[in-house]
Amino acid sequence: MALISVIIPVYNKAPWLGACLQSILLSAGDALEQLEIILVDDGSTDGSGEICRDYARRYPQIQLLEKPNGGVASARNRGLSRATGEYVAWVDPDDLVDPEWFPALWETIKTHNPDVIVMDTLRFGMGEESPMCYGRPAGLLSPEIFLEDVARDKRILGGMPDKVIRRRFFEGLQFNETLPILEDFDLILQVLQPTRRVYYINRPLYRYRQLEESLVHQVSEERAFLSVQVAMKRLGNVPEALQKPATVAVALQILAFFWNRSRFPGAFCHREYGRACRKFLRRHMAVILKDKELTFSEKRTLLLMSCGGYEAAALVKKFLG
Repeated sequence: MALISVIIPVYNKAPWLGACLQSILLSAGDALEQLEIILVDDGSTDGSGEICRDYARRYPQIQLLEKPNGGVASARNRGLSRATGEYVAWVDPDDLVDPEWFPALWETIKTHNPDVIVMDTLRFGMGEESPMCYGRPAGLLSPEIFLEDVARDKRILGGMPDKVIRRRFFEGLQFNETLPILEDFDLILQVLQPTRRVYYINRPLYRYRQLEESLVHQVSEERAFLSVQVAMKRLGNVPEALQKPATVAVALQILAFFWNRSRFPGAFCHREYGRACRKFLRRHMAVILKDKELTFSEKRTLLLMSCGGYEAAALVKKFLG
């Protein structure tokens, strides 16, 4: 059994897929037998499938699963069904891992036997290169604080690429195949509930590529509000101890929805969306204002939005930042 199953859902990422796979192979080096790399070609039409087949022929540690296009959640589920490793790592096909990614994971697992390993990330592309640092003390973390941070989705990503998780935590769970985005954000709190040992590596070992054409940058009114809806739905499925930070995660998605409206004036005009956001903010404003992780500026903007002050909030952003 491999130590880590690396699952990569692939759909039309031919320009970047080879670099992604080479970064994993380089990081593993002579310890490649400790990995099983599962490529799930989700009906690609741009040559990604040929790249997958070429790598699967050359490396026995690489498995290729091919399926008709069904979305990233269905590809994740297919890969997970074939995984046998003690841990699961999720890598997107246009991202990279640092050369020290596998050595750091190997040493951490041998020394600390964690349930979850979390690492910093580096955003690059679109003229940007910036580390995203978790900011907690390196080493073993309080699982309660870690789960709150994941639920809040502010200090740390609420998804899975920056985390390596025991495979048994996924047993009985599946990604929601009706979601075109945020499928890992939707599931992660259920996956992490059994967590008892969390180890934080304070180095940017995962490199998150920014692409104009990626799903998260394809801004439309419906897609922007879908993120809010996913966060609202998730709130109904989290335990009582995580209700407050998960509420803040919804507020942050509403804030992102608001900034998208600011970025693309005239593109967002669905009044029902605005009403739903205001209703949620009014109902939960006490929790939002008391949260210690939100900045004063974020609280101020959310308070103005809860009162229907979209224009006032936009002016505040323009003149005060």
